[in-house]
Amino acid sequence: MNARIEYPVIRSLVIDPLPTAFVIERILGEYLIPPPDGIYTLGHAVPVMRPDRSYYQQRMDAQGGLQRFVVTRIEDIQPGAPVIDTEGEVAVTVSQIPFLSHVSPYPVRAIEIIERTLSEVLRHYGDPADRRHNTDPCTLYLDLVRPQWRQALEIVDQVLLLVSDLRSQVKEFAGHDRWIIHFLRRQRTTMIIEQSIDWRIVQYYRLSDALREQTSEQPDG
Repeated sequence: MNARIEYPVIRSLVIDPLPTAFVIERILGEYLIPPPDGIYTLGHAVPVMRPDRSYYQQRMDAQGGLQRFVVTRIEDIQPGAPVIDTEGEVAVTVSQIPFLSHVSPYPVRAIEIIERTLSEVLRHYGDPADRRHNTDPCTLYLDLVRPQWRQALEIVDQVLLLVSDLRSQVKEFAGHDRWIIHFLRRQRTTMIIEQSIDWRIVQYYRLSDALREQTSEQPDG
């Protein structure tokens, strides 16, 4: 896969990973590492609040003034005001507060497996430097497997079998032209693959721009 800059998107493929992810979780869940600690909500496969970050709500104090109240637990969060992180971004909307939980409603680890799988498929398109190296499936998933099971290669074989249909779907979408650039992005629990243009076209314009800049910087005479 290629670094995401501003490339035109020719067409897109939207993938719902949840059906496959729930199957992976049901079959292999006991062999996978625990999901990340944090606070989850509906529609998000990753924690909306993490234990290594700080959050607050702006609420009225006893005197009627607007104050920041630090929140670290679900019990700290009161309805009616969003949860904000230290960068001023909304971490939890007001509508999400009733659905907060310490347990994700989604198979988090299996979704990560699927995302890595699709990224690895798309790595073989676009930039030839990315295509030059093969990735061992064991190293692709190994850190998601509990340490005591990392020597059990049949777990990786099971993973490859369970994601095979999604791999085939993405390969069919990407086609046979290995020069075409593709991007993968996750939108909550949905994965979107964007097909762009020929990598060689991008390089041509990059080189043209670089030569034009060099020429303009040379002194006259």
